[in-house]
Amino acid sequence: MNVLQLRLPILLIATLALWAALYFIPQLRADYSFEKFFPAEDPDVAYFESYTKTFGEDKDLLMLALPHEPNVFDSVFLLQVDQLTQRLQAERGIRRVLSMTNATEFRKTPYGTVEIPLLKNTPRGRQKAQKHFLADPRTRTLLLSEDLRTTALLLQVRPEWSEAQSDSLIEAIRGHCEDLALSPFHLGGQRYTEASYIRMLETENIQLIPLFMVAVVLVLLALYRSFISIIVPTFSVLLGLILLYGYAAAIGRSFNLSTLMYPTVMAVVGMSDLIHLYTKYQTELDLGYDRKTAILRSLVELRVTLFLTSLTTIIGFLAIARSSIVHLQSYGADAAVGVAMAYLIAITFTPVMLSYLPASRSTKSSVDWPRISSWMYQITRQRPRLVLGLSTLLLLLSTMGIARIDRNNFILGAINDDAPLKQDYLFFERELSGVRAFEMGIEAQGEHRLDELLVLRELEKLERYLDELEVIGPVFSPLTFYKTAQSIDQGKGLAGYVLPQRQEQIQRLARWEERIDFPYLSPDKKQGRLAAKMRDIGRQRVEVLQAQIDTWIAENLDASLLRFRPTGASLLMDKTNQHLVRQMLESLVLAFVLVSIIVAWVVRNGLMVVISLIPNLLPLLFTAGVMGWIGVELNGSTAIIFTIAFVIAVDDTIHFLMKFQQERRRGQAFEPALQATLAQTGKAIIITSVVLMSGYAILLFSDFREAWYHGVLICFTMLGALVAELFLIPILLRRLYTGSVDPLAETDGEG
Repeated sequence: MNVLQLRLPILLIATLALWAALYFIPQLRADYSFEKFFPAEDPDVAYFESYTKTFGEDKDLLMLALPHEPNVFDSVFLLQVDQLTQRLQAERGIRRVLSMTNATEFRKTPYGTVEIPLLKNTPRGRQKAQKHFLADPRTRTLLLSEDLRTTALLLQVRPEWSEAQSDSLIEAIRGHCEDLALSPFHLGGQRYTEASYIRMLETENIQLIPLFMVAVVLVLLALYRSFISIIVPTFSVLLGLILLYGYAAAIGRSFNLSTLMYPTVMAVVGMSDLIHLYTKYQTELDLGYDRKTAILRSLVELRVTLFLTSLTTIIGFLAIARSSIVHLQSYGADAAVGVAMAYLIAITFTPVMLSYLPASRSTKSSVDWPRISSWMYQITRQRPRLVLGLSTLLLLLSTMGIARIDRNNFILGAINDDAPLKQDYLFFERELSGVRAFEMGIEAQGEHRLDELLVLRELEKLERYLDELEVIGPVFSPLTFYKTAQSIDQGKGLAGYVLPQRQEQIQRLARWEERIDFPYLSPDKKQGRLAAKMRDIGRQRVEVLQAQIDTWIAENLDASLLRFRPTGASLLMDKTNQHLVRQMLESLVLAFVLVSIIVAWVVRNGLMVVISLIPNLLPLLFTAGVMGWIGVELNGSTAIIFTIAFVIAVDDTIHFLMKFQQERRRGQAFEPALQATLAQTGKAIIITSVVLMSGYAILLFSDFREAWYHGVLICFTMLGALVAELFLIPILLRRLYTGSVDPLAETDGEG
């Protein structure tokens, strides 16, 4: 069908689709939840959900650290902290505030047991409180640093508070600190981390996407010397991106870590096909055809190729959509829809747009493309051993780099150390107990319960062992409740903070359950929570530590009394990273197999399939090797780069081989067909690579370490794919076609 005969309907449909997308996009709501990256059917995830329903979760805890010189027991500073505590307690979103100035202890009096403040802002009161806080295992390194130069406030946020309400609450906390001249201050906690992380990504997109487009525009202008070359690809890609975000909003998607990757998808996929189309259009103009004829001839020659590149890319993303992770499912499905949109725009809207714009011939180009294509052809013909030798060396270096890939993930490893969020995080790591959660579920076995003296003594053994581990801060568990209740009941303060020696004493302490807000014990006394803060030592060291703890438990505790199960959001994030990497690589293998089958069905030539596999594999291995050599962590985020590498390599390969086959069908001998392919398709591949590499180089200015990695690795991927397509494929075609018969046309014998 002649699309130019449908110009007005196509423009009308595009305009309506654009307005619809712009209507829905404001309805996108941010979703900060990292939990949607957890595998949906994982038993550890199911246990964590049950665990949090019983005991709550650290997500509802915000931490505020306030440093002060020479130490925090300064009378004026304590007055400020007390004022801040009162202000925060009055915030609707905060259920409870715990600070040094409102911490209390129970004491027996002639009038009964009363709750009195631990800190009195007098010289003697401050001295007494200082000794208490340092001696109390519940507050040491939690509310007070070892050097006395930092105090922390623990804020329990209402669990029903939304992300937007949490954002407002965090801003209110900042405002209170600034009003009271409590600066500097540092925030921590899962809600704060998630919200800040998303906000940083949003800011990055707002700042870097325009810079990306500016880089693309400048490179296109330099290469083509034509404003039409700028308008056509950039406007088409932007239209596709807007339509994709509008589609996501219309079907109820949230704005999350996955949707932030849409620009990458549309830029890589859309730009490649559009540049190939525009390059072919220019070639037809140079041959003397008028504008409309050149458009139609370009579409006729590239329609199958564009369909195949889009189909293979869609398969690649649909392979990701089979993931058990909710956000990854939506990313794969939406990316596939985005590719389909980019394809429809390329074969309908873009030709229509070209028909309204003045013709621009390649004679204006600042680059001598015939000379470049001739040079590439001569290199592949005269120096094949050099190319193959360098490729083999590169493959060996890549293999060595792969063995060096770092798999030790840190919670905020993606963020540069000088970013405010990372600075807050590092402050808690350095001065207090850290912010990484250490969680273990406790289950009493058989008929036993957690309020039995025999069981609590076993739990006490474990806590003593954990206290000896430097990376883990104060431990809270059902044992904490009974020791606290015992100190209250005896009226001895910290001296009475011990486990009762008789069962009847433990039973008597049950009367304090309603008075002490301590949700570490289930109502039936069969389950408990063991929680602490720990330093972020990296996933691999955490795994070693957890294995060490598990071994100690197995060797030293009675399994007939107690069972322990590691859990918590931090543990699941580590596990999710491993799961993401595994699923991304499995999806990549599946996509590779499916794409190979499609290529085999299209070309109907086993040799062509072999030739297509090699340049698709090499960029992947090259990218993995670079990751190892420059120290990039292999995690869920960086694993996605392999999908992008695969998409780039496959698209270039299909464009090259389809053009070569078309030239052979026209009766061209082997070598002239190869020359023609390098002249047209090689030019488009070079332009696409240079344009996208220039755009992604902007990521080198990102505050995100992983964004920097994405920029570097995608540039290396494109470089690897460029070399593989333009130098290896011609050599492979000559070598593999030697002595064989081309089913499309006979070779000229020069192979």
